[in-house]
Formats: sequence, C-alpha cells, structure tokens
Amino acid sequence: MSGWLDQLVQCCEHTDPDESSGRDLKKACQLVVQGTAVERHRQRTYGRSQSCFSDHLLGTVIRAGLRLNDRSICCEALSSVMEQLPQPETVELIGHFGFKELLNE
Repeated sequence: MSGWLDQLVQCCEHTDPDESSGRDLKKACQLVVQGTAVERHRQRTYGRSQSCFSDHLLGTVIRAGLRLNDRSICCEALSSVMEQLPQPETVELIGHFGFKELLNE
C-alpha cells in the first residue's frame, strides 16, 4: 500500500493538487486513515491484530498530506500512529503547518 501511495505522490509532483491525481491521492489517504482507525479499534476491543497498517504507512500518508497541503489528513494520520512517530515526516509536518496550528486540529 505504501508503494501505491508513493506512486500517487509522484503523479501529483508536477500537477495541481486539485486535479484528478490529487483527488485520487487524497481519497487513498482517507482510506488508509479510516482503515487504521478501524484496525486500532479492533486491537483495543479484541486484543489481536492482523493489520496491514503500520506507522510507516501513516508516515507515507503524512508526506502525501503535506504534498496536498491538507492539514486534516496529516493530523488524522499523526493521531493514528501507535508505536513510533515517523520522525522525518513529523518534523516536516510541524515545519510546514506549525506546532500551534496542529494542536488546534
């Protein structure tokens, strides 16, 4: 899944985020964040995981959200991280939107 998101980010590299590739990337990010939330709920409720969602994948979503300049996607992905914050993405996220702005999300 991470490779797929990376390909979508590359497609958006030279286009306007509002074009179809940007909309596809945004939808893919939203699907990952939603799937992660469902999986985290399942882990808390049943104590088991068969997850294909990882903190690394959420880091990829954060990078995509930065490309889209979408604070909401970035914050949702960041809040879904369970074990280890994706360091480079977190630093870039704070640098891009500002720590205070992220706290307000």
